[in-house]
Amino acid sequence: MQARVAAVIGVLGLVLGLGASARGSQSPPNAVQAPVKTVRVSWGSIGYRVVGKGRPLVLLVGEPGSIDTWPPSFIDALASGARVYAIDYEGIGRTTLRSRRQFTIQRLTDDTADFIRALHLAPADVMGFSFGSFVAQTLAIRHPTLVRRLVLAAAAPGDGTAKGNNVSPPASYTCHGSAHWWIFPFTEEGCAAAVAYERSIHAYSDYAREHKDAVSDAEESALVAWLTGKVEEGHLAAKIAVPVLVGDGAQDAILPMPDSANVAKAIPHAGLRLYPDAAHGFLFQDEADWSHLVLHFLNTG
Repeated sequence: MQARVAAVIGVLGLVLGLGASARGSQSPPNAVQAPVKTVRVSWGSIGYRVVGKGRPLVLLVGEPGSIDTWPPSFIDALASGARVYAIDYEGIGRTTLRSRRQFTIQRLTDDTADFIRALHLAPADVMGFSFGSFVAQTLAIRHPTLVRRLVLAAAAPGDGTAKGNNVSPPASYTCHGSAHWWIFPFTEEGCAAAVAYERSIHAYSDYAREHKDAVSDAEESALVAWLTGKVEEGHLAAKIAVPVLVGDGAQDAILPMPDSANVAKAIPHAGLRLYPDAAHGFLFQDEADWSHLVLHFLNTG
């Protein structure tokens, strides 16, 4: 009997050891190797990239942007604690463009709702960056049952009080090697961060420039409508009932930091984190700290 028990224990130990070994050998998240997929919705297809395991986290990019605007290392950092879905708006990448007419924040919001429903992700965590934060706020108001927690990066209120969208670098400032210099501080360190960012997003094997003539003007019009208070949901921030984390860089020249602070004040249960060394692209410049904070916020409570 003792021999049999010892044998069973030995086998269990071997199985458990193999299980631990298998878990330890699992590959870390790798956004660069993740293929671009599509999902069918009633009006067409939505293109997306998915990385990681855990609760779904849907990323809504800034304007003009695409799923290739998110640095792979940023996606991988978030994917260490969530299943991250980066999606393209209408007319970008592999997402269908219905029409440039009535191309509004509300329509992009309803598109996002269609995506969440199509992949059965509800209630999903949602993070919106810049223009994406307008869509994310609207989503939490128009489709509250689809959102569990909300993260707003470099946000602005939609009630007409926003200060933003005015990039004015010093006349002597130049930054070569990055088309995205304007989302980083106008300093030597900021330029270095911009160049590093540019190199990172070009790591995608199917990298495509985010500017699309078909929708760039339409997206800009939708952005202006939000900032000037012409979107109904922009006046309803107090109705957002889910926990919210807001973040920004203190040197943000596009949507100045007070815009994010005012969003955090207007939304109940909202917290605010500011990065003094960063600007509009703070989430990429301070990637390690911000991604850690986001995952802690999403996975606590």
